[in-house]
Amino acid sequence: MLAPAEPDVARVEAWADATGCIKTERAVTGDYLFLHMDAGCAATSIPGASMHFFAANNTSAGSRTVVVRSISPVQVPAAWYGVVEAVHGLVDLPIPHTRFAAAVTSGKSPYPGDEMTPVNIAQAYGLSKAEGAHGQGLALAEFEDSAFYTSDIQLFLANYSLPTANITADHMIGIDDTFDGYLAEASLDVQYAMGLSPGITAWAFIRGPFDLTGWALNVSATKDAPKVHSISYGSKETAFEQADMERDNTEFQKLGVQGFTILVASGDSGTGHDGLFRCKRFMPNYPSTSPYVTSVGGTYIVGSDESSWNYSGGGFSASFPMPAYQQAAVSSYLKAQGSQLPESSLFNSTNRAVPDISAVATNFNVIMQGYWDNQASGTSASAPVWAAVIALLNDARAAAGKPPLGFINPALYKLGDVGRDITAGDPNKDSPCKAGFAAAPGWDAVTGLGSPLFSKLVAGLV
Repeated sequence: MLAPAEPDVARVEAWADATGCIKTERAVTGDYLFLHMDAGCAATSIPGASMHFFAANNTSAGSRTVVVRSISPVQVPAAWYGVVEAVHGLVDLPIPHTRFAAAVTSGKSPYPGDEMTPVNIAQAYGLSKAEGAHGQGLALAEFEDSAFYTSDIQLFLANYSLPTANITADHMIGIDDTFDGYLAEASLDVQYAMGLSPGITAWAFIRGPFDLTGWALNVSATKDAPKVHSISYGSKETAFEQADMERDNTEFQKLGVQGFTILVASGDSGTGHDGLFRCKRFMPNYPSTSPYVTSVGGTYIVGSDESSWNYSGGGFSASFPMPAYQQAAVSSYLKAQGSQLPESSLFNSTNRAVPDISAVATNFNVIMQGYWDNQASGTSASAPVWAAVIALLNDARAAAGKPPLGFINPALYKLGDVGRDITAGDPNKDSPCKAGFAAAPGWDAVTGLGSPLFSKLVAGLV
């Protein structure tokens, strides 16, 4: 239904072939064309291109990233007008990104809350007896050279007397570069997603650049891809072009109507902000703010009590209007908070509000390269927790002869009570901002609708 006219695609492919140096690859969906070329080919074949090297020193250790881009705008043939929507990768530099997982700590954690394991998280959220048995799956999206050791998964699960399993080679999409990859994020994601959902098949989609459209196209093109995906990456909305975010949203919508659920960590900078030394306005993270994904905030647990985590990303988008499915819940929050809200000039209360839901985010025990003295904290831990929950719900629905949940936000807001309503905790103030949003009964801009209780979700969604 959505593919462009075949003559239009053929026209672009014919032009690329005529250059003699550009190879084309069409996305399975038909509306995205990858053109593979070296810098010399781009310089001679793309009108207006003036190719130069760009280098960036990324870390204190002195690692260096080099890319080739045009320093001037590029042009496309006039015959493509109205056919080609956008061209990427020739002028645009890689997007600055944030890995949401907090720095891995050894010894005493700087964050509140008990130590987390898959056993006590399962107890808190009513997952202890939940197990998949009807062919459902989940997947972790990993970017920017993330990697994990499959041997760590076995050790992790065995340590907690959980069924040992692994991500098999045919469920690993991309390159797992354990030689020099970043281990903390992927290790955290896969160990807890699998530890909380025994019997659910786990996948990993590993990509180099933080390219969400490319990731979505990859998922669409993968046969039998699982229906639940967790993303723990993002950056301030201002790091992205509006047109690029809209293009991502198109792909997110396509995935949603095909039955895919996309869960995205809301970030670890509270409200976020624009401005170097002062708070000009709040600035949340994308893709968490996309209206077509489910944004997951963070909490912490002490004993049987659960509170909002003050670093939990939450607030209001600067880029997208508020979707209808959340208007009633957000309106109630704004009305109840009244004068306790931050200054109105800092945020647009009529825009998309985040997060939608939340889960525990602090002090996760993680194993890396066989070593246990690691703890990770962040909403990047909360997203895979919810991925496990949704995968188990899909499994229960499959047992009842029902399809997967797909784009779940309208159902969640209609349900309202997802399990544990978080009403205590510090506001998510981001320095140098003077105020943040506070947890409250019902939906709030720190923990959304709250954290899961499996029995309530089964009753409401299965």
